[in-house]
Amino acid sequence: MTHCPDWILPAIQKRFDELDLFVQKELQIQHNRAESDNYLEQLKATLSVEQLGLLNQWDDYLQMYLAKEKELLYRHGLADGIHVVASVFQIPAPVPLL
Repeated sequence: MTHCPDWILPAIQKRFDELDLFVQKELQIQHNRAESDNYLEQLKATLSVEQLGLLNQWDDYLQMYLAKEKELLYRHGLADGIHVVASVFQIPAPVPLL
């Protein structure tokens, strides 16, 4: 993001941190994590070390891919929001559309 005020990136990071804390406290998320942990324990008891290693590699790749996808969607949404606000207030947008 070019031409952004210096304060905007720390403000965005602060919001990410706030949302992370919120999600960690959400009861449905806690339930889903517990259920996921249960499935993982079942897999560990069932799979060989080699199979479990392959599963872990796949999971690492999937998590990174999904995180990058969400970040890209967030950035596009943020840029779109900035452009809407700039349009409403008839000011030049400080960031290009992605």
